[in-house]
Parts: sequence; C-alpha cells; structure tokens
Amino acid sequence: MSIGRLLRSRKGQGAGEIPIFGRKMIFFAITAVILGLLAVGYIMSTSAYVFRITATPKGLQDELYISRLFNHPGCFAYQDPNTQRVYPYWIDLQKFTDDRFGSCLQLKGKSEQCYEVRLATLVTAQGHPDLMEEPLRTIHSDNYKPSCAEAATIDVTRKPVIILDDGRQHDGIATVLVYTRQGQATAPVQPPAPQQGPARA
Repeated sequence: MSIGRLLRSRKGQGAGEIPIFGRKMIFFAITAVILGLLAVGYIMSTSAYVFRITATPKGLQDELYISRLFNHPGCFAYQDPNTQRVYPYWIDLQKFTDDRFGSCLQLKGKSEQCYEVRLATLVTAQGHPDLMEEPLRTIHSDNYKPSCAEAATIDVTRKPVIILDDGRQHDGIATVLVYTRQGQATAPVQPPAPQQGPARA
C-alpha cells in the first residue's frame, strides 16, 4: 500500500466517527434493553391474567364452606352409625358446637373473614298461621372475634335443615353469616335479626 493511499484512508475516518464495531455494540445493547422490557411486561400481564382466571370467586368459596358444614360428617351432618350413610342438611345437635366448627373449617389465623351460624327450630304459635323461628344455638368459627363484625360487610345464607336431638327430629333453619372486613373506614353493618314467618317455599 502506498503512503498516499494510507494517508487518504486515515483522513476518511474522522476524529469523531465511531468504528463500525462500536456502532454494532450500541445497537445490540439498545435491542437487548427493549427486548428485556417487553419480556417483563409480557410476564407481568400474563401473571395477572392467570391469577384472574384461576382465583376462586368469593361467593363460590363461601358456598363451598357452607356446603361442607352441612354435608360432611366431620362437620354438622348426621351420619347413621349402622349404615354410615350421611344425611345432607340433617344437623346432629351434638356436633353443632364451636369446637366442631373449628375442626371443620380451621380458619384460625385468617382475619379477613369470620363466620357465625345460627340454628333455630320452626314452631307453631297461637295466633300465627305460619311457623315461627325459635332460636336454639349460635356458634362461631375459631377466628371469630367481636371486632371481626365491625366495619364488615355481611353475606347471609339461610338453609332449611332437619335437627336431630336425642333421636327427635325438628324442622329448622340454619342462618350462616359471613363477615368480611372492608377496612376501618367502612361503616359497621348490623347483623340481621332472626326472621319470622314462612321459612320454606
């Protein structure tokens, strides 16, 4: 290579010009940053979507709990000692205790929700053509405290049941109250009083 051509080649590369290798490195670095941000955004949006479609709706969760209370022999449901048959919504009054409730659902340590179950028998009263509710017993989940019902929304579910007490059967109503904490700013909601009148359709 002649000296003149070498000088012209060096003159062509300006003092401030970035070599082609350096330009490629900058391009790859910017591309890597953009791809990384896109990947993070995709993962976050996908995780939120998966959580949304797999989360158990609150109403369904409450219904599953209530179904377990009245259908499982480990909870309140009566089980024939001879045939081992379980009678759904037949309540063995000996099982209807706070201790049994605690062993059935085991909600201790969960402070966002607590449960109360009121059991009443249906009786006739003079002067009333319809059956009346006579309160029998009230029990609570093992995480229940008076503060749980403060500043909480209340979901009420009523179920017609058969109450078994020392071999005697009584028609009854079980009222399940689910207290859900909404924060201290929410006004307290008073629990409903036992209803009177017809209990079955």
